[in-house]
Amino acid sequence: MATVEFYMRGGELRNALRAATRGAHERLHRHPGLAAIAKGTISRFDYCKVLTRLLGFHIPFELALGLLPERSVWLRADLQSLEAPSSGSAVPLCPYIPRLENHAQQLGARYVMEGAAIGGRQLARRLDLLLGHDGPAGRRYFTGRGTAGGSDWRSFLGELAAFEANAASWDSLIEAACETFDIFEHWLAGWSGRPAE
Repeated sequence: MATVEFYMRGGELRNALRAATRGAHERLHRHPGLAAIAKGTISRFDYCKVLTRLLGFHIPFELALGLLPERSVWLRADLQSLEAPSSGSAVPLCPYIPRLENHAQQLGARYVMEGAAIGGRQLARRLDLLLGHDGPAGRRYFTGRGTAGGSDWRSFLGELAAFEANAASWDSLIEAACETFDIFEHWLAGWSGRPAE
């Protein structure tokens, strides 16, 4: 019986996270660069700008979360394979980092990153018109760990379910997810080189 309650509680937390971040998630679907990828209409130039902006986000976030620089390495590889002008130069870095002082806040920020990886695999398939069908070159970031990504997401959901939280730490986790989404959204708004509004 305790196990059922344990997983139900984890499901409640996931539902609360989904509800709290729904608006930002939907707005990111309408982001001009990401939407153009989803439609298969993005130009090579604009695609490189989106990747560069994503790189500028992931470098400081991986560092702040103490993660291996996996996604930033994939983004650099994509930019190099596309021979993007920014691939060998300094990349503007996102100067805003959410509060990541405890496990709850770190888990909230990771919820955004792990969820984005799931959506990224769908976007990877839409790049065939731009990149052809020849493997992951140019879309390594979006393909992520490939088929292993599903087990990564399930593992993360297991962490959420195992998170023994009182109401205060639930709030902290959800606030960190919302803050991370807000920072991600605001940073990506400057992808075209114009200041974010």
